[in-house]
Amino acid sequence: MRVAFLVNEFPVLSETFILRQITGLMDRGAEVEIYAQRVHWTAPAHQEVAGYGLLSRAHELGSADRPARSAGARVLRRAQDIARRRRTLPARVFLDALNPLRTGKASLSLKSLHAAATLSAQRHDVLYAQFGQNGSIGVSLRELAALRAPVVTQFHGYDASSQVRQGGGTVYAELFEKGDLLLGVSDRIRQHLIELGASPARTAVHRCGIRTAQVPFVERAVEKQLQVLTVARLVEKKGIEFALQAIAELSRQRDVRYRIAGDGPLSGQLRARAQELGLSSTVEFLGPVSGARVNDLMAQASVLLVPSVTAADGDEEGIPVVLMEALACGLPVVATRHGGIPELVVAGHTGRLAEERDAAALSRLLQAVVDEPEQTLEMARRGRTLVEQNHDMDRLNDQLMDHFSATIDRYQHTADSRNRADP
Repeated sequence: MRVAFLVNEFPVLSETFILRQITGLMDRGAEVEIYAQRVHWTAPAHQEVAGYGLLSRAHELGSADRPARSAGARVLRRAQDIARRRRTLPARVFLDALNPLRTGKASLSLKSLHAAATLSAQRHDVLYAQFGQNGSIGVSLRELAALRAPVVTQFHGYDASSQVRQGGGTVYAELFEKGDLLLGVSDRIRQHLIELGASPARTAVHRCGIRTAQVPFVERAVEKQLQVLTVARLVEKKGIEFALQAIAELSRQRDVRYRIAGDGPLSGQLRARAQELGLSSTVEFLGPVSGARVNDLMAQASVLLVPSVTAADGDEEGIPVVLMEALACGLPVVATRHGGIPELVVAGHTGRLAEERDAAALSRLLQAVVDEPEQTLEMARRGRTLVEQNHDMDRLNDQLMDHFSATIDRYQHTADSRNRADP
């Protein structure tokens, strides 16, 4: 099976779920090519990127493969790439991609033609788009005849929330009409897609996951000092501001240390806030960390804090992968009732949940991790079981291959029926 992954950027340290799908499908014999709006050719990456030779399978759609300093230089690079592929580029694709009535402003910058030329250079059995907007791009490229394969789209969170608010309720109208399969990482997202107009028959839940067999479960006791860990991008929806408030309140009652692993646009603002709250010696901002470093941090931590909130622009989480990693290894979890989180962190069953933006409740629940050790341990055990049942990557990748096979069969059957009806 030849699978084209369509993503925003590649590789990205925080998007381990995409990397695990790519390598998992390759382990199952799939031939994978990666098409990204931007490829980070020299950026830090997880070891699997080099181990599987993934950069040799990566293609940049947003511009030519080499960086350009100006818009004019990017257009020139695209033109050079298109010229190299011109002999294999069908005339219809060439003309349609340059037609502003079909592709709008993207025709003038050669962006549509470059993307079409890049994708059509190889044959694919299925295009797997990560995030809704890339599903729309995939359908558009198929309309240009740059692709002759079904389009499967995975929705994760912001693409079904803030993206819809910004673009309007019909932002995915073409994708819902012409996309072959729409997958949500949670029941909540799938239901939201249906509410927006997607066909229930062409939607399903496909969750993110981890390799549970590689994660040992360790029962842990909380030491005198409570070690709290958050692993997240420093953006509004991660709710770090409320975590800092909770830690400030908790630090008045007990010895606590708070580590924040991750980076993002709010880094400076959150560091300043920590100082304002008198947490300079309590909070440690670690910046971006590797997957191996996250494992080490979890082994040292007493509890994982995931204080997610709905951002002002409507941006929401799906189900953060770090929650699966924590529950799998036995790390207790305190989180918020947000997005798809309650589907994994079931209140009082696999973890503890507070309402969004309730710093006082977060503080109380962190204290409960210590005060209620038996309940904390039992939640951890049940959390491991739930991750094994619903978020095991090997099982999920088998399911994904099944989704692809069934979608390809339906697509080919429809194409054959159309050809018979229109000889």
